[in-house]
Amino acid sequence: MPVLLLLTFGVIEVGLIMATLASLEGGLKEASRYGITGQSPSDGTRIDKIRAVLDKHTFNLVDMNTANFSVKTYPSFSGVGQPEPYTDVNGNGSYDEGETYSDLNGDGSWSADQGADGAGLGGEVVAYSVTIFWNILTPIVGPMIASDGVLPLSATIVVRNEPNLYEE
Repeated sequence: MPVLLLLTFGVIEVGLIMATLASLEGGLKEASRYGITGQSPSDGTRIDKIRAVLDKHTFNLVDMNTANFSVKTYPSFSGVGQPEPYTDVNGNGSYDEGETYSDLNGDGSWSADQGADGAGLGGEVVAYSVTIFWNILTPIVGPMIASDGVLPLSATIVVRNEPNLYEE
């Protein structure tokens, strides 16, 4: 009986994890569909509205207050997730303080991701990402699928904003 119960609860938990991941991906798709239009809501910021759309489509499986949610704008699809270009003076293959770089995101320092925070303007490429940390409840399943009983679940979608009429 204990083995059967553990197996049953393990299957239920894996199902919940899969449902949560599917809701994250679907919610992010819907949030990006709103984001590409460039609309600015009258009650809050555009990012707040995008986050609210994501929250609505995760069916209370995700606590958006603890989720890591980011929206970054890139000049092209090829720049998504790429570091800002730099001159590797010492040839070690990584950026070191003092090496020259191109500050593509305008944050005043070298960044491992050249994306600028924000939902961008018409025609720009935008990456929407969300990560949550699922606490595994089934004791035997936990060590098999997650370290320390916590499984990171994440989803990312990259889109190009529509040329829009809402830009100021």
